[in-house]
Amino acid sequence: MRMVALVLVGCAVVAGASAQSPAPAPGPTTAAAESLARKLTSIEARKREKAAKPGTVVVTEHELDSYLQFKLAQDMPTGVSDVQVSMQRERLQATGQVDLDKLDIKKGSSPFSPLALLSGKVPVMLRGRLQSLDGFGNVQIEEVQLATIPVPVSVLERLIASSTRTARDPDGFDINAPFRFPYSLKRVRIEPGRALLDF
Repeated sequence: MRMVALVLVGCAVVAGASAQSPAPAPGPTTAAAESLARKLTSIEARKREKAAKPGTVVVTEHELDSYLQFKLAQDMPTGVSDVQVSMQRERLQATGQVDLDKLDIKKGSSPFSPLALLSGKVPVMLRGRLQSLDGFGNVQIEEVQLATIPVPVSVLERLIASSTRTARDPDGFDINAPFRFPYSLKRVRIEPGRALLDF
């Protein structure tokens, strides 16, 4: 369950012309978090069925944001908080807060880099594309910003690798490497405001 949500995170709500002001997005709720938890449990149960028929589960932005806040907040990398995800067609945008004092993100950077001027909690935004085929996914990061300062993708790669190192995986997670979807998912399709999980 955790992996599905983190995959969707890794990677802007579609703007549409309207004469009226758009309604504010609903805040995270425990009900929406529980809704996504039930869907993920259902996918896991279907995986165990030998004759399970192909199907699709729809995950909304609201469910994902709620799940991140109420179910996965404690599993976020150290120093990362307030993560929210928005979905476009085939693209994801994630925003949140990063505590630079708890990460080694500035390690090895030039003292003249704009990053050297930042400290404490700063807003972070990343935008990218999730590609999926035959049960595998690949995230292509297209843009990273810290406190509105453009940051090279290599900095994000180092940040994720350093914050996901374990005894079993001393190198940490490589965001450029293809990964297998959990629960025998065949494909994840990103559409405006929702993701479709095909199994």
